[in-house]
Amino acid sequence: MDAAQWIVYSIISAAVVSMAGGLFAFPKAVDYLVMVLFSFGMPVFLLRPLMQYTWNVWEGILWTACTGLFIMTLWVLTKRAAAVFGILLMSSVTLVVIAFSGFILLFSGSALLGQLSGALAAALLPVMIAALISPSPEFYEKVTPVIIVGLAGLWINGYFFAEMSIWRILTGS
Repeated sequence: MDAAQWIVYSIISAAVVSMAGGLFAFPKAVDYLVMVLFSFGMPVFLLRPLMQYTWNVWEGILWTACTGLFIMTLWVLTKRAAAVFGILLMSSVTLVVIAFSGFILLFSGSALLGQLSGALAAALLPVMIAALISPSPEFYEKVTPVIIVGLAGLWINGYFFAEMSIWRILTGS
């Protein structure tokens, strides 16, 4: 299975977990457990081809652990920023980041990742509308797993599998 296909399955899994979190009142420890499982589980699935065919064991462990820490940090910072700045501003920033990530991935030669980024941005439009209607931080907290899992999956695939040199960024070729 292609690493880009795991992004879709990861987003679906995150959406199911988010819906379960919205329907049931789980303790905060469960939220953190989900955060850790997704943060460190995604790199294992997405980077498996490199771990099998390119890297040695220690390189695989190092890249997987560092990528997991990156995802976890992104997740925590996103949740904190939503609590501080509000859901409307965070939704707007997230939408812009995902849209521009899609353009960069598209220019890097990966039309599939660019399309996935566009689909993720389109899926966030209802979040923006909901932010206008009900600016509740709990709502944004429930969609954060989908946002982070999708964005991190796109970035991981873009960085490791659709490498883009600085020359291609500057020249547009």
